[in-house]
Amino acid sequence: IGVMGDSAGSHVAASAGTLFNDPVVNTGSPLDKVSGRPDFMILLFSVLTMEPPYAHRDSKTNLIGPNPTQEEMDHYSLEKQVTADTPPTFLVHSEQDTTVSLENEMQFYQALIKNHVPAELHLYPLATHGSGLDPSFGPTSIWQKLCEEWMRWNGWIPKSDTSLMKIQSRADIPARGAAGRSARRGGSGFGRGRGPAPAATAPAPDAATPSASN
Repeated sequence: IGVMGDSAGSHVAASAGTLFNDPVVNTGSPLDKVSGRPDFMILLFSVLTMEPPYAHRDSKTNLIGPNPTQEEMDHYSLEKQVTADTPPTFLVHSEQDTTVSLENEMQFYQALIKNHVPAELHLYPLATHGSGLDPSFGPTSIWQKLCEEWMRWNGWIPKSDTSLMKIQSRADIPARGAAGRSARRGGSGFGRGRGPAPAATAPAPDAATPSASN
């Protein structure tokens, strides 16, 4: 089960992926014993930080009021809440977005990488806020296809004859000695809690595999 959010909705989705153990979500119900952690997140043109200078003013005011404490800003600046348990994340933003600063996505991505959470960041030159499916914005309009391939690569959706990838699943990477077997055991959490494999022994990525674009 994954979550997806756009703009302020990304803050809701990312809260599900970072604050799922926060006391504020406990209701006293038996359901509190069931983890609310999503398996993955898709965050688009996102409001993620409450810290100046990159916070979106209206979202910040609506969430924590016009005069929040530093503790409140820290708590709801979700780049500060990323841990190794944060789910794999797919992020999209545009340099042309003048409503929400793309640094929201960039800071969150940096936190994911620091915590060894699998992530893809797609930054595009064109697309106004929330207009990522408009075909007039060129490459930005195909982010959903790359997202589909990312989900397929991680085993969350079935393989497809129309996939852009020659190898459609991380689990299908051929083993290449001990290093290859280690990479295959990593599954969708590859890299979590570990540094990258040495360049000389790491399996070579497939040329068609989606990667962060700029």
